[in-house]
Amino acid sequence: MKNLSFVMLIMIFLGISNPEREAHINALKNELFKDQAHSEDMVEAIGQGFARALGGNLLGLLLEGAEYRDYLCFSVLVMERKGDDRLLTMGVLGQVVVLFDKDTTSK
Repeated sequence: MKNLSFVMLIMIFLGISNPEREAHINALKNELFKDQAHSEDMVEAIGQGFARALGGNLLGLLLEGAEYRDYLCFSVLVMERKGDDRLLTMGVLGQVVVLFDKDTTSK
């Protein structure tokens, strides 16, 4: 009986700490835009900010078709591509891990 109580306690904790859809999308945006260099030049900084905002909006539109799946203890963000489901992110314990290589997404 103690083992069952312990398992139930762990399941409740995992369910409470399961990341929402927005956390998955924010993790993807951070991963895709993390390589952008910050410029000291004001004009370049404005251009980079504009590009990041435009890119973020386009990414948001593209991810509208992504499916968030909540499995109570963990969650995933999946996008269908060429008839096959591609796992983009996985979230557990309040953390989201990006599971695709952005250099190979065009293949």
